[in-house]
Amino acid sequence: MVSQYFSTEDFDLEMQTNCHRSATTLSANVLDLRSIIPQLSERHHYGQEDYSEEEVEITNYNDVDSEKIHSIRVKPKRIHQNPQTPMVLPSTHKPKNLLSWLKQKTYLKEFFAEFLGTMVMIIFGSSVLCQVICANKLQDNGFNDKMVQFNDTEVSNSLENLKLVFATGVAGSFDNIAFGWAAAVTMGYLTAGGSTISGGHLNPSITIANCVFRAFPIKKVPIYVAGQLFGAIFGCLIAFGLYKEVIVEAFTNWWDHEAVGAMFCTMPMPFLSSARQFLSELLCTAMLQACIFALTDPYTSLSTNVFPILLFILVFVINASMSLQTAASMNLARDFGPRLALTMLGFSKQILWSDYYHYFWVPIIAPILGALLGGLIYDIFIYQGNDSPVNWPHASYVNYMEKRLNKDVKDECLYTHEDGSKDRNRKTDKGRNLNVDIREVENSNLSMSNYNTK
Repeated sequence: MVSQYFSTEDFDLEMQTNCHRSATTLSANVLDLRSIIPQLSERHHYGQEDYSEEEVEITNYNDVDSEKIHSIRVKPKRIHQNPQTPMVLPSTHKPKNLLSWLKQKTYLKEFFAEFLGTMVMIIFGSSVLCQVICANKLQDNGFNDKMVQFNDTEVSNSLENLKLVFATGVAGSFDNIAFGWAAAVTMGYLTAGGSTISGGHLNPSITIANCVFRAFPIKKVPIYVAGQLFGAIFGCLIAFGLYKEVIVEAFTNWWDHEAVGAMFCTMPMPFLSSARQFLSELLCTAMLQACIFALTDPYTSLSTNVFPILLFILVFVINASMSLQTAASMNLARDFGPRLALTMLGFSKQILWSDYYHYFWVPIIAPILGALLGGLIYDIFIYQGNDSPVNWPHASYVNYMEKRLNKDVKDECLYTHEDGSKDRNRKTDKGRNLNVDIREVENSNLSMSNYNTK
C-alpha cells in the first residue's frame, strides 16, 4: 500500500483515518492524495525502483500555506491480474531475472500455477486422510493390546462389539475427510492464482471440458495436464514424508496394506463391479463439471467474490453424498499421480494396479467422460453463450474444426468492437480457462463475443 506522511502535525485522528482508507482503496484508476509531504515522491510504489510518466504523474500546487500537494495517477492493471486485488503491477513492469521472465512471459507461468495448486490440494487432502486413518488405527492397536489381558473370550468379544458401536476416532471421522478435501480443493484453487493465471483447474477433466465447451486453446491442454500430474506426484511424496513415521507405527507392513494406499489414491468397495465403479466416477464428475459451469456462467452466476466459498460447498456436498463407493476421485491427476508416487516408494503393485478388477483405469477414463457429459448437459439446458458448440449453427461444426487445427487461420481472427468495427490484428489471450477471448469467424457464420467469467 502507499505510505502516508501528513504535512500538518495537528491533523486530527479522524482525518488521518479517512485519508488512510482513501489511499488504500486502489481499485480506481485515479487516486488523489491531498496532504502528503514531498518525501512521498522519493518512496517506491509497490517495490518498483523506476517509474515513467505513464506510471506515476506528480504535480505540485501552491496553496495558502505554500505546501506542495501531489496527485498520483495509477494506471489500469494488466489483463492477467485480478481487477479486484489492491496491488497493481505498473505498465512498465519488466522481469528482473530469468525466473521472473519465465513466470510472466511464457506458458510456464500456467504450468507453475497448475503444478503448485495441485500439489497444495494433494498435500492437504492426503494429509487429512493420513491423520484420520492412522489415528484410528493406532487407537485400535492400543485397544487390542489391552484386550490381550483378558483371559475370558466371551468378555473380550463383548468389549470388541462395544468398541465398534461407541468408539470414535481421536483425530476425526468421515466428516473431517469431506471437509478437509473441500478445503484442500479451495486452497489449491487460490494458491494457483484463482482465475488470474491458469484458472486453477487442478483437474485434467476440467481442462478438457473447457477446451471442448469454452474455447480453451487445445495446444495448452498438455501443459496443464503435465503441471497437474507432476503436482499430484510431488504432493503425494510430501504428504507421505510428513506422516511416514506415523504410518510405519500404525501399519507394520505398510507397503502391503490397502488402508495406506487409500490415504493417497482412491480405492473402491471390494464388492463393486467394474461397471458400477465406472458409473460412480462418471456421475460424480458430471455433477462437478455441471456445477462448475453453473458457478462460472457469466449470464446466470452470482458475484465472482463468492466463487471460492461456493466451490468449497460443491466439493463438500459431492464428498458427503457420492464418495462411499469409489471415494469420488473425479480427477485423473489426483488418483494416477499418487499411484505413480507410491510405486516409486515401493508400495504393492498388486494393490495399486491389479486389485478390484484393475480399478486404476476407472479414475483415468470415467472423469473425462463425466466432465464432458456434465458440461454438455449444462450447455443444452442453461448456457446461452455462443462459445459453446451446443449453441453453434449446425453448418459451423465442420468449418470450426478445420479452422481450429489451422494455425494461420486461427491467428487471423476477426474481432467485433462495440462500435461495430472489426480488427484483424488483435492478438488473442489464450492463457486462461475462464477469461476467454471468443472469436468470430465469418466463413462459418459463427458469431461470438468476448466475455469474462471471473
